[in-house]
Amino acid sequence: MYNHSVSNIGARILSLGQLLRDQTLVIPHYQRPYTWTEKQVSPLLNDLWKIEKDQTLIMGSVILHKNVSNETEIVDGQQRLTTFAILGLLAGKEEDNKLLKMDFPHEISKQNIRANASYIQKFIDRKGNNQLPVSFENIFFIVIHAPELDDAFSFFDSQNTRGKKLEDYDILKAHHLRYIGDDRLAEHCAVRWEAMQKDTSVSMKLLLESILGRGRKWSRKEYDEVDIKKEFKSQRFRAKKADTYPVNRYQQPPVFGKWKYDPLRENGLDLIFRLTDAAYKINGLQVSGDGVGYLPFQVNQAIEGGELFFWYTQKYYRLYQEIFVMPNDDRSAYFGRLLATVSRFNYNSGSNYVYECFTGAILFYVDKFGYEQIDTIATYLFFSCYYLRFKQSTVQYASVFKYVRETFNPFSLIQKAGYPDYIINRCETFLEGKYREDEIHAKGIRSLISAKLFSDDPESVYRKYKTHLPAILPFN
Repeated sequence: MYNHSVSNIGARILSLGQLLRDQTLVIPHYQRPYTWTEKQVSPLLNDLWKIEKDQTLIMGSVILHKNVSNETEIVDGQQRLTTFAILGLLAGKEEDNKLLKMDFPHEISKQNIRANASYIQKFIDRKGNNQLPVSFENIFFIVIHAPELDDAFSFFDSQNTRGKKLEDYDILKAHHLRYIGDDRLAEHCAVRWEAMQKDTSVSMKLLLESILGRGRKWSRKEYDEVDIKKEFKSQRFRAKKADTYPVNRYQQPPVFGKWKYDPLRENGLDLIFRLTDAAYKINGLQVSGDGVGYLPFQVNQAIEGGELFFWYTQKYYRLYQEIFVMPNDDRSAYFGRLLATVSRFNYNSGSNYVYECFTGAILFYVDKFGYEQIDTIATYLFFSCYYLRFKQSTVQYASVFKYVRETFNPFSLIQKAGYPDYIINRCETFLEGKYREDEIHAKGIRSLISAKLFSDDPESVYRKYKTHLPAILPFN
């Protein structure tokens, strides 16, 4: 959690009318859509129509933050304030409708606003008039103003017990959006982030925490729990508008897969494109189509605030899909079968923990070396990572941490490697004698996978080898 000082957070009591008349009140890009439906609106309306006209009502707290544009962002309270704004509009309180005049970026928000407006209108009609039973000036909120957005989210995260808490990646999204100086770019990044969140093939938690977060920390030989709010926080301290970004701290983008140099001819350097189209322009090269896969990032680079973080996340979201989800011409048939087989081992929590370590290591390798010698590398990484699963009947979450810390750390190994054979040699040394106790010899690990696990008759393979591989083979 971000450090914050409670003394910097101010609180006061404001009426609902005062809040809704605030000309600067906005729902920021990082917020989830407006999701209230009849299920939440109905009890609120029933409670309102039960109270006496002059009675005052306390509706809990809202958390606000004043951004650099002097807008008042709603950190917590969007659902209630939007619902009251709909109610006020239908009851003829035009002055209390500032919030509904903003542009809601999510289509689901617009749909729910329309549906709730229809439901509230029918409720009011049944009551016989459009007069509210209580004035908005008699409905009060405890309004908490946080000077820093990190403070606001820390406070919200610690005190919120209503409904679904914000995930760490939601807080991280908000943290980086505030570093984007262009509103259109901020909205574009937020929309792309929402699209990634909806993808069931890889969750944001898996990508940021298990794949990228652990890879970054374990490559540095840091073995404490991954806090993605700290690991991916901005190294930039203020928003900036920039058309170009320096690449001196990053590797060059993998636009060129090969190069050659002939010093005996003029213009002797040839750079050969890697499966992409590009056009020369003045002092540069323009990649055709979606260039996110060629952005000059590294998994373990320093994180800059704003759009660079969103593009970083998009690149590795795409790379994860390229390796493990989508058809890929760079993958050999062998590599594809290996991944398909290993994914079937992922049928309980212990196997899942090892699987995340293995897939994280594969992505870390491809990010650095591409698909060079990927069949051999993936095989050695499989047997090196899964030795933990072979030798233990049960694997806990802490088991993987201990194994990486004390026995085999694929991320640190890849980080140190200057060429793939370095990884292969270290894995061979590590695996020597490891599988003899189960009559699975390190010497034949590549033939074991290709000849045994990929048999056309997996049940017969299981019957033959079930004494050797009972922990991971999924066949019953």
